[in-house]
Amino acid sequence: MRRELSDIIALARAGQIDRALQAAQKIEDAGYRSLALRGIVLVLVTKGKLERALQIAQKIEDAQDRSLAFEDVAIAMAKAGQTEQANQAFQLALQAAQKIKRALDRSWRLKDTAEKMAMAGQTEWANQAFQLALQAAQKIKDARSRSLALADIAEEMAKARQMKWANQAFQLALQAAQKIEDAEVRSEALAEIAKAMAKARQMKWANQAFQLALQAAQEIKDASYRSLRLVEIAVAMAEAGQTEWANQAFQLALQAAQR
Repeated sequence: MRRELSDIIALARAGQIDRALQAAQKIEDAGYRSLALRGIVLVLVTKGKLERALQIAQKIEDAQDRSLAFEDVAIAMAKAGQTEQANQAFQLALQAAQKIKRALDRSWRLKDTAEKMAMAGQTEWANQAFQLALQAAQKIKDARSRSLALADIAEEMAKARQMKWANQAFQLALQAAQKIEDAEVRSEALAEIAKAMAKARQMKWANQAFQLALQAAQEIKDASYRSLRLVEIAVAMAEAGQTEWANQAFQLALQAAQR
């Protein structure tokens, strides 16, 4: 199948788009068929044939691949100064992303499209896409995955200067992380959220998250694992400029290591 996909892409690169398209549509497996069509779209995007790329993107069955293809076209259109067309392609990317069944994948796709929209100056639509990403992330069943997805969205919102919504997403991430039963996993997730908060310069919230991470780490029964987690948190605190708390965490790590 890889050879078949390579042959299809080679045809597209040689300018034989119709032959490549026919070959792609003959692939029986829907997943590989979607990959082949997305490959053709990418070739057309690199050649600047954006309208044709948009037409073929609509033939892609897999929602995630279709969303990615529309996004690729939208980015190229935005770079070419085709603002209105880019906006339409971004909307198609969002529509496709919302049809992705798995909540984790859906939230990731929506967040990525929102990020690309913000970079293209589509601020209003980017905000809408971030909201859709948040909604999807909150449907992720696994608490760890949910917390990290929410923190990732919050960090991107902060980059897009959507601070009100970023703070809300960070709080949702903290709430999700605190529901993780395993102390080591909970500590790791809280530390990751704290680091994302620090990157977004939300130091008050970052400090709170680091404190929660420390508390969770101290619940780890195995002393060696407890010590290791405390060291990792201490390093993260130091990198975030939380020197005083980092020293405290290092002391706790030493105490754990001596037991």
